[in-house]
Amino acid sequence: MTTSAIVENRRREMAVQENNQILLSVTLVVAATGESWLRNNLNKGKLENFYWMLAVLGVIINFLVFLAFARHHQVHKSEGPANDQEKELTHWQDEAIFDIGK
Repeated sequence: MTTSAIVENRRREMAVQENNQILLSVTLVVAATGESWLRNNLNKGKLENFYWMLAVLGVIINFLVFLAFARHHQVHKSEGPANDQEKELTHWQDEAIFDIGK
């Protein structure tokens, strides 16, 4: 097996695991409420609840990923002027810059 085939198989396995987790959460919610969301007749099902749950899960997962990255983020001090004022740019790639407004 090539490396790309191994990676593709791993992606499929992860997708199957994610789908199983989503279906498990739907099953748990349906068991708690006692009303089925997914029915053969779409007019009688509560499919909007399924999509609301997917949206909420997406927000929660994205927020947790954001928190993980934010926790590991480190602020680097800039090497600018010591008096915290911007330095005026007078040369760019060995060419003088002239201010037309003056």
